[in-house]
Amino acid sequence: MDTTLVAAYIAAGAAIIGVILGSAIAGAGNWYGRSKRRRNVRRVLSWEHAYNVGILEGFWKQVNQAGQPQGQLDAVEEFERNLRLSEENLDDWGHQMWQSYSGEVASALSEEEFNQFYRLHSTLDKFSSRRKSFAAIIHGIFGKAGMMAYNRQKQLQGSSPGAYTPNDTAGIHNTKEFVHPLWDECVRIYTICHQIGNPIQS
Repeated sequence: MDTTLVAAYIAAGAAIIGVILGSAIAGAGNWYGRSKRRRNVRRVLSWEHAYNVGILEGFWKQVNQAGQPQGQLDAVEEFERNLRLSEENLDDWGHQMWQSYSGEVASALSEEEFNQFYRLHSTLDKFSSRRKSFAAIIHGIFGKAGMMAYNRQKQLQGSSPGAYTPNDTAGIHNTKEFVHPLWDECVRIYTICHQIGNPIQS
């Protein structure tokens, strides 16, 4: 066989092998890049989740300073707890990572992880909404009588510890009845968020 033809075959084979190897290397590089990007997305979503849960837990701890079940609080203590729910500072939830990576979430998370993250973010927003409604009642016209009764009760107890007036106690109790359904809703939503845990386990 003509040496020139042999050389041409060898050159063509080498070129083909080079193309194949180049494609394989490029493919491996692209796969590695996608895999690394996926890990990064999962990592920052996990951090954002931990941030949100930390905010919720810290806030709930401030609200429930007495550390007692609702049934063990007297009228004044329960009213004060309700005030803390409406007045304690609640930082904004972290939704930035969840929103900014929305185009990559489908490939970074499993279907179950996605559903849990979606549920968590929507539930956190619902908690804020219920708390806002709660504050509007306790600081609004329906809570006005209870607030005035509470202030009188605190002044009375300041001068005569343990003293109370039945009318003021009744006024505080009536305000509690207005906000009680929303308090229960906030407790339910908090429990859901607490139980979800971190959807990303690895």
